[in-house]
Amino acid sequence: FVLFVIVILCVPMNALAVERVISFETKFKQEVMSAKATKTVQQLAKQLKKPMEDRQKRIILTYNGKWDDVYVDFEKGLLTVLLEDEYLAFDYRGYSYVTREEHGKKIIDVTFQYYQTKNQHKYVQQQVKKIVQQLTNAGMTEHQKVKVLHDYIIENVTYDYSLNQGVNAPYFALKSGETLCNGYAMLMYIMLKEAGVDARLVSGSAGIGSSTEYHAWNMVELDGAWYQLDVTWNDLDDGIVRYDYFLVSDKTLRADHSWKKGGLNGDEKSYPVAKMDYFEQLILEQNKDVLTLYDLWRDPKTTATTVKQFEQLLTKSFNVLLDDFSLDYISRESYKVVADPKRYIDAAIAATGLDVEYTYEIVPYDYLKTSGVTIHVDVLQYSEDVADLQLANV
Repeated sequence: FVLFVIVILCVPMNALAVERVISFETKFKQEVMSAKATKTVQQLAKQLKKPMEDRQKRIILTYNGKWDDVYVDFEKGLLTVLLEDEYLAFDYRGYSYVTREEHGKKIIDVTFQYYQTKNQHKYVQQQVKKIVQQLTNAGMTEHQKVKVLHDYIIENVTYDYSLNQGVNAPYFALKSGETLCNGYAMLMYIMLKEAGVDARLVSGSAGIGSSTEYHAWNMVELDGAWYQLDVTWNDLDDGIVRYDYFLVSDKTLRADHSWKKGGLNGDEKSYPVAKMDYFEQLILEQNKDVLTLYDLWRDPKTTATTVKQFEQLLTKSFNVLLDDFSLDYISRESYKVVADPKRYIDAAIAATGLDVEYTYEIVPYDYLKTSGVTIHVDVLQYSEDVADLQLANV
């Protein structure tokens, strides 16, 4: 018989947050992309589809084409499957295969790598169904569903700073509470789909200069408009739900993210265009009266609607010795805080019994019918006997 060995390697992303199979053979990639979906390619795709959906590691294929065409035909068949199932494409890590002839038949013996096993994928499907049922209801708008699912992930998942690619999938995010960007993005995607919200997975790069790394995030469609959404970069693992990368435009995201047509490999479906930030879109909406900033954007654990609540949140933040924190005060009387923010900060510090050196900045806003301020405090130094004082406050 004839034996050929062809291996595609998973390229490590320089100890980065997402690992994808990246082909550096530009000429070959162009050949695959331009190849026609012949009957042979369709046959291979049909043989691959169900086993790959089941995360089957070894798949034995029969091949009816010419040996000279096997590499391109197999890649084209694989690409056909991955283009039909974006979630599977991000769960797939790479393959190796051997070709041979047996009893006059041409055989392709493939070994696949995935982020998740069949049972892990099934677990994710079951858990996501339960979580989405618990968090959403028929009376919620798609806007509200996106926010509550986004917030849930940030509140229940942490980033694995050891950069272990072995946990870079939704299963580990749900089971152990740790994952990397691919896990964040895939979990957001499958939750949105379960909630009936159209979404995409995006692969590209994030960061600036030498800190740039390969990255994965989402796009979300609301009322016919697409937005960029990076759950990973909204989660700093400090208990605060952020919205810096929540439903933003291409222009806003390109400040520190980059992507190209077809993603990292050039073989993903074209991405839609995100024309404007969600804030901008809300302001233009006819129903803006019911889409308030408080309902859709702010984290209740760091948001106050009365002066008393605001003072309590300030005191709590100092009492647990945070190095820096941001709080929102949403009220028509927010001008009181704007007029004398130091008064409230000093009163909170006094309530803790601590001696604190700090700086602060305060930003007023007025979106739609919601008025408020965001106050950010940077602690320069706590008193030297802070350990004793903190113990007494516990």
